[in-house]
Amino acid sequence: MTRRLLPMILCFAALLFANTAGAAGFTPESPQVQTMVRAALVYLKGAKDTPYSRSLGGKCLVGLAFVKAGHPGHKKVKEALDKCQAYCKSGPEKIAARGGESIVYSTGIAVIFLCSLENATKNPGLKYRTEIETLVKSFELRQRGHGGFGYPRKDVGDTSMTQYPVLAYWEALAVGVQPSRSSIKKVTNWLIRTQDPSGGFGYQAVDPGNYTPIAQPEVRLSLAVAGTGSLYICADMLGVTAGRGADSDGLPDALRIKPKKGTPGKVLAAEVDLKRLTKAKRKGNAWIGSNFEIDPAGFTHYYLYALERYYSFREKAEGVSKSLWYDKGVNYLRRSQESKGDERGSWKSKGRIVDTAFAVLFLLRSTQKSIKRLPPLKGGTLGGPSLLSNKIIADVDEQMKILAAGLKNKEDYKDAVTYGNQLLAITDRATLTAMAERFRRILASGEWQARMIAAEALGKTRDLDNVPTLIYGLTDPDWRVVVKARDSLRLISRRFDGFGIPEKEPGESINAQVPILRSINRWKTWYRSIRPDAEFIK
Repeated sequence: MTRRLLPMILCFAALLFANTAGAAGFTPESPQVQTMVRAALVYLKGAKDTPYSRSLGGKCLVGLAFVKAGHPGHKKVKEALDKCQAYCKSGPEKIAARGGESIVYSTGIAVIFLCSLENATKNPGLKYRTEIETLVKSFELRQRGHGGFGYPRKDVGDTSMTQYPVLAYWEALAVGVQPSRSSIKKVTNWLIRTQDPSGGFGYQAVDPGNYTPIAQPEVRLSLAVAGTGSLYICADMLGVTAGRGADSDGLPDALRIKPKKGTPGKVLAAEVDLKRLTKAKRKGNAWIGSNFEIDPAGFTHYYLYALERYYSFREKAEGVSKSLWYDKGVNYLRRSQESKGDERGSWKSKGRIVDTAFAVLFLLRSTQKSIKRLPPLKGGTLGGPSLLSNKIIADVDEQMKILAAGLKNKEDYKDAVTYGNQLLAITDRATLTAMAERFRRILASGEWQARMIAAEALGKTRDLDNVPTLIYGLTDPDWRVVVKARDSLRLISRRFDGFGIPEKEPGESINAQVPILRSINRWKTWYRSIRPDAEFIK
């Protein structure tokens, strides 16, 4: 009897172990996850539009799901792109003036979609720069004086809504479109001020106008995740993390911001206090840890997308690697995904299509994909080597010759604009790096239009070797060139504040401006901290 039962017991144990193993340790590549994603995409492909999914945000959300799943050429992506481009034609001012309760959500998802699509294409070249810049500018115009974002007819900021401009800013910055640093600082401080004393976040936030916490209305888990996640994103854009200096996966110690003695908590510009920011993230983490559940009532799939975003940026900043939250989310979605009929592959909700897209973004670790897209710093250059086609090199070489030749007349100017825009459309860093020496010569001695193009192109290489030339560009007699050089230095160094170069042109000559000269010296000091033997152009 025992001999007969033993094989059965062993078989049962093996099955039990297999089921237990399959229930934990999921990744987006796990067969169970991929099966769910495929079924969801089949549903999204054939689902008939609803008022939710027909909007700009709905179209872009579905398009984003296909992009993140590796299908940037899908017709749903094309539909979303067409919707974005039509929407952007009215310009940032008119977009900012639009009403509609979902307008901020829609605009944010549109930016995220466009940036993700940009990076999903071969040889991306910021094809959608105009649209991204238009939408980002509309956010800057729409932002309330207190720093938050909210419904058109309400002056208060909305925590749930604000998370989308914050993520949109980060996505734009990651592809080289720089939002206003003032806007980012304002929203960071608003988030700190409107955190509930418990560490959670409320819905329609009450801003006390100072940093003394006050009770917030409707504090709940989804809002705590939205608010705390946004704090992590803002910290990432500003270049700081809790307890680790600059946010710097892959960056050497010399590139990290460290608190200075005698100025605790003031390593950012005076507008943002590092100690407050760090404390707010810590309190948010504690509240989420004490109140965590995977399926809170109301807008559960929307919450799951925010949860993945929160944990992805927390992992980036602090190296938190436990993914039990992801395993719980996968298991919840496995239990609740429709398995029969026309709705097979979807998840039941009031907004079935958009919630199915949210579920796909959670399963694919959408935000983590965006973060991993950013290349680490290697050998002084952000990004490793890539293959260069002879045609690309030949085309770029011809364009460089035109710029280097100087601009003698209107036709030369037209050529510079035409070829310059083509050069700036190239984001293959190896191509730009191969041409960097010519860019450096042009920035030092070319015509002003060519100098502008060279300053921007050098920044896109993300190569520390180009810092001395860009510092020299800060002394340029044309303010437009100075701005491009400043922005490129910020991009390469990932120091968003950029040592205080003014946002607007000063009233007198640049070299007479003591603050600008001080800023130039600070850039030199920073660079020598990384490369002590550095020499600068005089």
